[in-house]
Amino acid sequence: MTDRCVLCNLMQKNVKNSRVDRTATLMEEYNIEQVIHIKGRENCLPDYLFKNPRQIDDELFDVDYGIGTEAVLPFTVPTAVQHTNTIQHSDHYQKWTKLILSASVPLMIGIFTVVTYIQQKEISERHRQEDAILANLTRAQDLKIANDTRLQEQILAYEQRLEDQRQAIDLHYQNIYGNYIEDISNVLYKQPMNQTIFASEENKMSYIRRKTLLTLREIDSERKSHLFIFLHENNLLPNKNSPNTTISLTDADLHGITIKSPITGPYHFDGLVLKSVNLVNASFMNCRFVNGVIFTESAMSHINFQGSIFRSIPEDVSIPGWDSNVDFGCIADDERTFIFDRVSLDYANFRNNELCGVMFQNVNLSYSNFTGAHLSWVEFTSKTELVHSDWFDADLEAVAYINSNLTGSTSLNLMDSGIQELSNVVLPNGTWQFINEILINGNAESDCWSFDGTVTGWKKYTGKPVIRPLDETATQYTNASVSMGECAFGQTRDDGYKLEQRINLTDYSLLINTGEVKYTLSAYFGGTGGVCQEEQALVFNPIFESAFLKNPYINASADEIRWEYAEVTGVLDVEQRDFRIHIFFGYKARACLIDNADFRLEPKVK
Repeated sequence: MTDRCVLCNLMQKNVKNSRVDRTATLMEEYNIEQVIHIKGRENCLPDYLFKNPRQIDDELFDVDYGIGTEAVLPFTVPTAVQHTNTIQHSDHYQKWTKLILSASVPLMIGIFTVVTYIQQKEISERHRQEDAILANLTRAQDLKIANDTRLQEQILAYEQRLEDQRQAIDLHYQNIYGNYIEDISNVLYKQPMNQTIFASEENKMSYIRRKTLLTLREIDSERKSHLFIFLHENNLLPNKNSPNTTISLTDADLHGITIKSPITGPYHFDGLVLKSVNLVNASFMNCRFVNGVIFTESAMSHINFQGSIFRSIPEDVSIPGWDSNVDFGCIADDERTFIFDRVSLDYANFRNNELCGVMFQNVNLSYSNFTGAHLSWVEFTSKTELVHSDWFDADLEAVAYINSNLTGSTSLNLMDSGIQELSNVVLPNGTWQFINEILINGNAESDCWSFDGTVTGWKKYTGKPVIRPLDETATQYTNASVSMGECAFGQTRDDGYKLEQRINLTDYSLLINTGEVKYTLSAYFGGTGGVCQEEQALVFNPIFESAFLKNPYINASADEIRWEYAEVTGVLDVEQRDFRIHIFFGYKARACLIDNADFRLEPKVK
């Protein structure tokens, strides 16, 4: 190999160059078959060795290759010897190059083999991992399929067990219900067989009641509904107009019953009485409740009365032939015919109802729905809760809200002419609406010109009360711009007296229960025609020491009346439902007067 292109044909032909010719002569002793040309920039090792000769002590030159060394000889080498050394030196380079090239091939093969082995190993490892992942996925999928299959089988088995249990329970309910119907039918209609069983009609009704209550506890809602209709069709439902020939359903479990009128006509429940009955989630849809109904102390949450009518009908109209579309009107005489007393009616549905003469007393009607209902002579009273009730498109006529909570109610127009009374209530916006005309005849005007010894609104406690007309010509001095009227409480003799008035605060119980109410007791004390000594005239509560008003010392001539205003405030206890007020005149209190006595309630200012 050489980086000289002209030497490639050195062994084939003579070159007309003495130097090349000498080189060819020296190389004939070697068995050279071909001279290969390698570019100088690619034949790095010989080029490097030629340009950087080693020192003579280098091991590479321990052997005499006939090329000679770099050592400077002290004599001149003959030309023939120099030519021989050059050939030997070139041969030495060729052998090393050939050695290096021969060694590089196995080295490259070894490197290639190692790299290929490593790559094959990585590929094999990757394939092994992929196979492992695929195997795991396959096993997981197989396991999932097996689990799903097993779970599905378990679900099917469970559903089958449930269905078997349901059928068994259903058969159990049906047997109980069937036995009840057969038993009661025998009692009612097979009298010859049962004449000696019951000593009286009362005993028979008592037996039916016991049997009914026990059966209701053991059957489902569907059969409870059938049982209720059975009682209705046999005139056994409790009726306020015929209590001795019907049974009482007190403590009955009617939870979830559904009474829906058939297409042949609505059910009519005449004078129905349900006391202490569980009617949670019950439904009476498109039914007719006539001639009064009483629901007392019953659980009726989420009850559904949609499309039903509560209304009395004339006595000359028979219920079976009554056309429910005929409107007989609703008058004041119908008031309080239908009573809901101390029942829970939260979330009740009265949509499209007709309510005539209904009284809701101490009832929880929170979140109830009166959408599209027509209400006539209906009263909500005694702490009835109407929180968040819905009155959309409701028609009101002579409706009263007394001592009730309307917080959050929607679509209720408080200016509706159909609202007859609105007193002592919490309005939808959370504020209070008060009627503070609590004390009756505190100004003595009711008996001013027709006094017969009895004072309207007051009870004589001791002595003989006196109502004194006020002298219209007398000059009146007051510390406030207030009219004193024509009469006042007074005294014409030397003996004293005491009056008492008991105030019932039941209609204010909703406010009082908040614990945030204060009372104000006030009166005007007057004097005329002499000296009214201190504490000769009193207005007070005999129980609350703080509720005590006394007259100051007043000296007035006969042609004048001097008035002094006094008041006292306090807080009522949450259980307070009664408040007594006394008016008292002491001995020789002829010059003393009491007028405009008043008792007021209002929320405390926070």
